[in-house]
Amino acid sequence: MDLGKSVIILSVIFDLCLDSFLVCKVLVIAPLRVAGDTWPAEIKKWDHQKGLSYSMAVGTEKERIDVLKKQLTLHIINRENVD
Repeated sequence: MDLGKSVIILSVIFDLCLDSFLVCKVLVIAPLRVAGDTWPAEIKKWDHQKGLSYSMAVGTEKERIDVLKKQLTLHIINRENVD
């Protein structure tokens, strides 16, 4: 369903975080495949998203918490790992 939803949201995140400085961190919660494949691919695909730092919050609970503490703009996690 390549309708451009992810890139629209990424553009809003970019504007809020890196242009307006209104937000410093964003958490994206998505289904496993979308979190693992779609979001990273969309960030790499679009030139205007190159300044967006992101991480995948995967692994054990401690590993996920450690990743979420990093000073990155965008954290992506699948909904099964949200308690």
